[in-house]
Amino acid sequence: MIRALIPCLLLLALWAAPAQAGQADDETLGKHLVQAIFSDLQDGRVEDVVARLAPCFQSVHQDGTRLRDDQAHLLRTLSVGEFELGDFTVTRHGDTLLVSYSVAVAETIDAARLSRTKAFRLSVFVNSDQGWLWAGHANLRPLSH
Repeated sequence: MIRALIPCLLLLALWAAPAQAGQADDETLGKHLVQAIFSDLQDGRVEDVVARLAPCFQSVHQDGTRLRDDQAHLLRTLSVGEFELGDFTVTRHGDTLLVSYSVAVAETIDAARLSRTKAFRLSVFVNSDQGWLWAGHANLRPLSH
């Protein structure tokens, strides 16, 4: 009985290994995509971020929702300083990657400095002919100073 069970356990382990490897790859990819957004914004490469906004982009903030053009305007008026990312959770379904994370960031919008306290966000990415595009974002950190 045990001799018959060993091959079954080996097959199960081999079957599960690619799924675990895929999850690790997705987590690395999700972290990279979010890191790239913040790094590009911090380094003044706003147009690189705007170029990666999907045509269907939608975001939600404490003050309401924004579509692609409104988000592009917000990004162009945003000043990003030092940031710290963490608490990543990454899930994937087909060509859609969802990344929730925490960020503590020095941000200024319209000359108003926002709190640098850690807050959670959610970003959605879709894989397209142009590579991974930023399709959605939730940032519910209060806009109060």
